[in-house]
Amino acid sequence: MLSALNKLPVTQVDSQLPRQSTSWAAMRRPCAAVALALVAAAPAVRAEIVSDAWYVSTLGGRPLGYAHEVVEVGEDGVILTTTETRLTMRRGPETVSVGATERWTENAAARPMEYAATIRMASEVTVITAVAGGGRLRFAKRIGDDETARAVEAPPDLLFPEGVARLHAAQGFAEGSAYGYTIFDQEFEDLGACEVRVVGLDSLELLGEERLLHRLVVVNELYDGVEVLEWRDDDGRLWREETPALGLVRERTTRELATQTREPDDIIATTLVRSNVVLADPHAVDAALYEIWLDGTDAAPRVVEDARQSIEGETERGVRLRVERTEPARGAAEALGTGTLGMDEALAEFLEPSPVLPSDDPEFVTLAASIVAEEEDAWAAAVAIERWVRAAVEDKGFGTAFASAREVLEEGAGDCSEHAVLMAALARAAGIPSRIAAGLVYWQGAFAYHMWVEVWTGDGWYALDPTVGKGSVDATHVTFASSPVSGGNVAELSLAVMQLVNRVRVELIEYTIDGKVFRAAGH
Repeated sequence: MLSALNKLPVTQVDSQLPRQSTSWAAMRRPCAAVALALVAAAPAVRAEIVSDAWYVSTLGGRPLGYAHEVVEVGEDGVILTTTETRLTMRRGPETVSVGATERWTENAAARPMEYAATIRMASEVTVITAVAGGGRLRFAKRIGDDETARAVEAPPDLLFPEGVARLHAAQGFAEGSAYGYTIFDQEFEDLGACEVRVVGLDSLELLGEERLLHRLVVVNELYDGVEVLEWRDDDGRLWREETPALGLVRERTTRELATQTREPDDIIATTLVRSNVVLADPHAVDAALYEIWLDGTDAAPRVVEDARQSIEGETERGVRLRVERTEPARGAAEALGTGTLGMDEALAEFLEPSPVLPSDDPEFVTLAASIVAEEEDAWAAAVAIERWVRAAVEDKGFGTAFASAREVLEEGAGDCSEHAVLMAALARAAGIPSRIAAGLVYWQGAFAYHMWVEVWTGDGWYALDPTVGKGSVDATHVTFASSPVSGGNVAELSLAVMQLVNRVRVELIEYTIDGKVFRAAGH
């Protein structure tokens, strides 16, 4: 269920409450592409309903929402699977709900034909389509008037949901057996190879009955080794799935239980990471040494090492991580207008426009030029954009799930993710390569999930936080992932953060303010 939370846990660090935007890419199983969507009605061909299932979704044992899946077979043998999803979260004082439906069309042999979804996480609607044919899968993404499209070679084992169910049934669920297939993953907007291992039979009480179900372990190559447990019946149909590393569960229930009104927990309060030190002014922290560990796994592979962050050694629990405020040396940033900032082929993806970052739009290009008009180099221009975005997003509320830069510009509302996408788009429009970073930031006695921006100035990547607008990023920003958000896709960031939620621990060993080093108690 890794794709039903298509937004990261991120906070509004300068507001009275942080805003948590938990990845709508993190709540549906990795081996079935999820789009939170509202799509067109089923075709007019008379159809027989072969499966009608309601699922309740939980995150860390807390109610999150439901999904309703209907599988129909038309008179022509065409198979239509439609899934409607409704998720609700509370972020501080506001409750955010997302409604959606996906539709997969397969031929009578359960071979892929078409996929369609519309996703509403903000005012604009995201539409994703995929069409199989001629050995290719052609898919497109549209947000408002901005659209991208591409095609990839479709492997012979590409399957949609009914094909997956039939494959499981045909394999026979022999304990210890293993096999695989490929799916179109909407979150990554790519094909993902899934590996399946059959564990054995389990007895589960579902829908008021004890049921013998086959337990499988499924791993999608796109999801960094995250294991998903599935329980399926003899026909290969899903009854329960769990992603232990993320605390996500989806299981069958009745319509009444799935749709009953529940008061969601505050997802901000439940995911804060407690700090051992109270910082009066975290923005003044120029350097910090942390001990970071993860419950049940090695912390080192999850920690980013770059110009700001470096691992200084291991501890019994995890690693010691040094984080420092960094800015380009005077005169080191490349002059604007030279046309070489993004000439390196490795930087091309950090300048690409997308439906989320429409940096090639004339409105963005003109606006970016006006913001940086008085600046001579890339760093000064980026700082000007950071401060402009900080002022332009006036409504720093909690009610937007995930908006494109265009919507943020038009509405002037959002949390740190909206600040980040607007700044990243404007930086690219000004010719400055940009990427979005995600991690933790200190906030009122705890560390909260947050997003900010990194820009390439000609001599390296440097961080800025448009939510705060201080002209540099302090050492309480701890990065766990960064991404060019290619195609407007945040799944890479979402996955990295969701693997930390309720598992990462942070202890401050020492920190530096104005050249003075402060040692935390007990160190």
